[in-house]
Amino acid sequence: MKNSKGIKWLVIICFLVLLGLVSIQYYLIRNSYFLQKKEYIAEVKKSVSPVIYSDTLDYLHDSLASSIQNLILETQRKRLTHDDLNTVVLTKIDSIRLVGNQYLKDQESAYPILKEVHIRFQFTELMLQVNGITDSIVKPSEEPIVLFGTTLDNSSFEFSSNNFNTIYDDDELYEMAYWGNYRVYVDIRNWQQQVLFRMFWMLLAATILILAEVILFYAMYKALLKQKKIAELKTDFANNITHELKTPIASISLISKSLRNDELVTDKDKRVELLDTLERQNMRMQYIADKVLESAMEQKVDKTAVDISELLQTIVADFNAEECTLSIDLVPLSYVLNTDVFLLQRVVYNLLENAKKYSGDNKTIELKGFVEGEFYVISVKDYGVGITKKEHKKIFDKFYRVPKGYEHQVKGLGLGLYLSKQMIDQLGGTINVVSEPGNGSTFIIKIAIE
Repeated sequence: MKNSKGIKWLVIICFLVLLGLVSIQYYLIRNSYFLQKKEYIAEVKKSVSPVIYSDTLDYLHDSLASSIQNLILETQRKRLTHDDLNTVVLTKIDSIRLVGNQYLKDQESAYPILKEVHIRFQFTELMLQVNGITDSIVKPSEEPIVLFGTTLDNSSFEFSSNNFNTIYDDDELYEMAYWGNYRVYVDIRNWQQQVLFRMFWMLLAATILILAEVILFYAMYKALLKQKKIAELKTDFANNITHELKTPIASISLISKSLRNDELVTDKDKRVELLDTLERQNMRMQYIADKVLESAMEQKVDKTAVDISELLQTIVADFNAEECTLSIDLVPLSYVLNTDVFLLQRVVYNLLENAKKYSGDNKTIELKGFVEGEFYVISVKDYGVGITKKEHKKIFDKFYRVPKGYEHQVKGLGLGLYLSKQMIDQLGGTINVVSEPGNGSTFIIKIAIE
């Protein structure tokens, strides 16, 4: 129990360490991502600065400012109405936009970066004032007016922002002014791909490290479970073999003491009975030793042609079925199979012994042999306590015994089914169980017909 708790806490600590390592790696990668993004955007700004601050675009912008000044002057002299002023200003912006966009297009050969990014110059606010009357070309709450460039998407960032305020004051004229906000945006449509591409080897290394950490944690977890299982099996085996040896050792001790009794020595019948008991207990200890030895040795396979029906009938005839009802059903009654007689005989005998031990009160056993496709099938069925589904595969493990129920009352080392599976595997066959608690068990052997 203490060992199990220790393993549990070790697994929890290892999991927390793994989670911490993954979190740190995520934090470092995230920071590196933002640093790479900042660096890439700075490089883009540096690359497009010569275009944004070019003399041509400055000239176009100054030309627009001069045109607005003249239009305001025309409005001041009442040669242009306020409504016409707005229309003419927008028309002037449209004409300058065409020239500016063409300039940006022409610069793509000299600045290839312009093929990857898009620049947009826009007014977010443009207000005019003449004779104390204010006209709005575009308000901050309205859709900006594009001076140069194209439509942007959500990946754009602000390159620069300028507030301007120009006042004209002439002795012959009233005060005139225009003001507003002028911004430049750069749209890097594939900046995420560019940043990730720069981080490719870092991301690959981080992914490999995280996977390695997860795999190592899983491998360690599996190893711990395996070691725990081996420790439990060793403990169960030690308990089982101690329990199995106690009876013959106690009997031999009692017999040896009895043989020292002078009265028993002179009683021939009693002496013979004690010697027979001694021999049986000795054979039982030899059987236990042989079982343990067999589990550590690989059996040699010597296949010969044999009448399998006759072999099964011989096994049934030799089997001690005094305490149970054993029936046999063979179809056909004679069938020649190429197999190892010794190994197959031991497997069937083991299954019959198990069926007898675990039959409970209903000690009825059915042995069947028949041909099914390319296999010869042997089944041993009992109507005993049965086995839960989750134990079906485990019962063929070395030293494993079902931990609950009626099985605790049955002696054994947990080697019978393990050895049976090993021998059937050597014969190139399969062995499986069909069982439910309370409905008995059916062990099915399938051997390929050669």
